[in-house]
Amino acid sequence: MDARRIDLSDVINIGTSYADHLGIAEDVIKQGAQLGLIDQSKAKRVLRMIGAQGESPNGRLPLFAADILAAPAIMENPQEFKSWFNALDNKGTKEQQAANAFPGVHGHHGNSVSSIAASGQDLPVRDHMSMINEINRNPEYADVDMLGTNRENMLAIIERKHLKDKEFNAHSDPLVDGVTNTGYWQTDQSYHDEMDPVKRAALVVDETLRPQQMVSKAAFNDPLNQEAIAIAAADAGVTPEELLSVDTNDKGKTMANQYRDELKASGFDSKGMNQVLGIDRSSARNDTTSNSGVLNDRPDVSDNRRRMGMSGNVIWELGADGELHAALKSNNSRRRR
Repeated sequence: MDARRIDLSDVINIGTSYADHLGIAEDVIKQGAQLGLIDQSKAKRVLRMIGAQGESPNGRLPLFAADILAAPAIMENPQEFKSWFNALDNKGTKEQQAANAFPGVHGHHGNSVSSIAASGQDLPVRDHMSMINEINRNPEYADVDMLGTNRENMLAIIERKHLKDKEFNAHSDPLVDGVTNTGYWQTDQSYHDEMDPVKRAALVVDETLRPQQMVSKAAFNDPLNQEAIAIAAADAGVTPEELLSVDTNDKGKTMANQYRDELKASGFDSKGMNQVLGIDRSSARNDTTSNSGVLNDRPDVSDNRRRMGMSGNVIWELGADGELHAALKSNNSRRRR
């Protein structure tokens, strides 16, 4: 039986069942990274994506739901891990790039998945999801975009205004002029002293999400970025709103991505765009703050395994046949020698 097949009937309102499966998905990815099955940087990116994701807009199934619910089967069938992980990675990347409407534009989260995931990574997984649901559903936070990677909320921003502009870009460090810091919003926040998920949600919104989203939308609405969008739209023969449409065709491709491919085929490129816009080569200094804790275990990792009917001591080992197998780690120090 394919380990990735699972009944999706318990995916209701991102409840405790979803949260428990998310805990196993995180557990699986961390094991894969520890064994060198995947690059640690990729593991971190995917952990941040799934750890930031709540419900999806317009009644769609939560983006990673099928993959998250398959995680217990992957834990028991580690030979399926790489294909499962790659599917997660590709799905997140595709959604992030859904509004990329011309060559050279980047898909930017208004609120970074790294900051959302970091805001709850020290909580038990059920409390983490309760915090995300509180932010997504409380009317007091209606001004905050739905958390996670959702095509409707992705911002199409040219590289200059996304990362490079010394004066201001979407990732400008608020405390240091001329510096791009993509990790600023995921570190050194005071809300980690508050363990109640509802109370923490209020702190996360005020300390991280609202100011970050304001910066992101200012970068998107910057005259230089809007001029780039207008140029691409004119070349495509559509309005800027039509250019950035994330409506999909019958194959699941957004209109924005279709225009991007058509423009690329016509010879439209980012180098030519930069020349038209008069962009020079000067660049902000990159000084990213790292969140090293993303690969650490949550405080309830063993409890979560037991809730899912699994042993708290499951590990992956390479068998004599050269294949990965799930095994039990002994608690007897003599047997581990």
